[in-house]
Amino acid sequence: MRKRTIGLTIVAVVLLATALMAAPNAPQGVDMTRTNAVRLFQVPAAGDDYLHFTVWDTIEIPNVGTDTVELNGTYSIRRLESNTHDWKTANLTIQLLGMDVRGASSVLGPVSVALNGANVGHVYPTDSERTPKFCVVEGQVKITLHKLGATVFNKEPIPLAHQITHIPPIGQGGSSPDTMRIPLYNVADPNGAPVAYLLRVRTQIGGYVG
Repeated sequence: MRKRTIGLTIVAVVLLATALMAAPNAPQGVDMTRTNAVRLFQVPAAGDDYLHFTVWDTIEIPNVGTDTVELNGTYSIRRLESNTHDWKTANLTIQLLGMDVRGASSVLGPVSVALNGANVGHVYPTDSERTPKFCVVEGQVKITLHKLGATVFNKEPIPLAHQITHIPPIGQGGSSPDTMRIPLYNVADPNGAPVAYLLRVRTQIGGYVG
C-alpha cells in the first residue's frame, strides 16, 4: 500500500508540475499567481474558480457522421465549504456556474457548448492524506451544431468521473464511460425524436483566467 501511495504521489507531482510549467505557453491571460498557488493534497476554502478549459466531445449526427471535436474556452465553478480541510476525509460539493467552449470538425462543422441549468459535482473522501480523491459531475449542456442550424440538449445527465490530487485540479481531467450514448434533443422540438447522440466526453482543466 505504501509503494502504491508513493507512486501515486509522484504521478500527481509530475502532473501538476507539467501543468504549471506549461502555463507560460498557454493562451494569453493565464493568471500565473493563482495557478502557481495550487497545492497538492490540500483543501482550499470555499470560493469561485474561473479557468481555461478543453473538452473533447464525440458526437454522432444521423445522416451526417460521427466525429470527436476539440473545444476550447473557459468555465467557472463554485466550491462550497468542505466539512473539513483534511484531504483524506473532506467532502465538498461543486457547482458549475458557466462554460463557453468552441471548436470545429470537418465532419460536424462548428460546435459550441454551454451549460444548461444546474450542473453539480461532489468530491469524496479518499484512503489517505496522499492519494487522489474521486470527483463525479452530472452534466447538463446545450450544444450548438451550426452545420445543422440547431441547438441540442440532453435530458439524461452526462456522467463525468475524475481522479484529482488538488483543488481545482489544474492539469487534470476526467471522462465519461466509453459505452455512453446519450440522446440529444432539439431545443426547438424538445419532445421530438433525438437529432444527435453524445458518445463520449473527455475534459482537461487549464490554469486560472487572468
